[in-house]
Amino acid sequence: MARLTQMQEAFCLEYYRTGNATQSAITAGYSQLTAQEQSSRMLSKVMVIERMAQLNAPVLKLAESAKAKQLKRAEAIADSDQPDRTRGLDIWSKLTGSYAPEQHEILSVNRHTIGYERVERKD
Repeated sequence: MARLTQMQEAFCLEYYRTGNATQSAITAGYSQLTAQEQSSRMLSKVMVIERMAQLNAPVLKLAESAKAKQLKRAEAIADSDQPDRTRGLDIWSKLTGSYAPEQHEILSVNRHTIGYERVERKD
């Protein structure tokens, strides 16, 4: 597998740190005039995507671990006779995706929002 250039690696590290692609390209050494295009092009390269996945892997693992701990705690509260049992059920339901956000359709004319219309869920 080919390696990233120094500028590409610098871009990946800065993008991981800040989350701002254009500024990361500038910090990595790309021209301010072309930084937006370069950052967009860079984020579509397979090697850069793979490097970003490597950088994000520990964070994702930590997030999954934290979610698992929250689920266990919520299950323990829900299974107990404590007064906040419903809160435990509520947290557990949110973490497992049992609650779906209410959806609205935005009605607009020529970029001007004129109202919202509630969309009924079809399960």
